[in-house]
Amino acid sequence: YLAVGDTAGATRTLDSVLRTLFTLNRRAFELPHETASLIHAMALRARLAHQASDPVAARQWAGAITTLWADPDPALDPFLAEMQRLAETPSIRSATGPPF
Repeated sequence: YLAVGDTAGATRTLDSVLRTLFTLNRRAFELPHETASLIHAMALRARLAHQASDPVAARQWAGAITTLWADPDPALDPFLAEMQRLAETPSIRSATGPPF
């Protein structure tokens, strides 16, 4: 979807996959290549949410990554720093003040 500029399609597809995470067997998270794929999907979803001004989804998926990779290899520090920034994205309401 992203190759043709369809961010909405990419977002829908990622959401349909990521919503099923809780149904996966724990063993799926023991396989490095599958875990890496899920982390990349979460990161892409967080980035798309940030680009779409959806701070709730950006915080959700970036926060999941920072929780899963609380102590990454040093080579992953830049990636984790980006996810921490996205996880701390303020909501639109808090960024603009009270809604009155």
